[in-house]
Amino acid sequence: MDAAEALSRYREIRKTTQRMLEAARAGEWDRLVELEAARRDLIGALTAESVSFGPLAAEKDALIQAVLAADREITALTRAWMDEMSEVLASVHAQRRLERAYHGG
Repeated sequence: MDAAEALSRYREIRKTTQRMLEAARAGEWDRLVELEAARRDLIGALTAESVSFGPLAAEKDALIQAVLAADREITALTRAWMDEMSEVLASVHAQRRLERAYHGG
């Protein structure tokens, strides 16, 4: 793989990451998981090869920085969702304990 092909893959990784961010913002968690799997495949294919980027290194670095920035936001969004789900589950658990205590269930 030459630098131009590798850079094309980096662009695809960035696009997929942007779609992941859009899914996270919309709360489309199943879609986020699907896109993450697709991105993992893209990254795997890319990291299997050693490429010298030369004058294209700056663009590669910018693409990587864009992916990392989107990943930080995705992490924040998923963390908020996970915290919300933990609260819901804790509430359900507490409600069941109360029902058992008062109804012998």
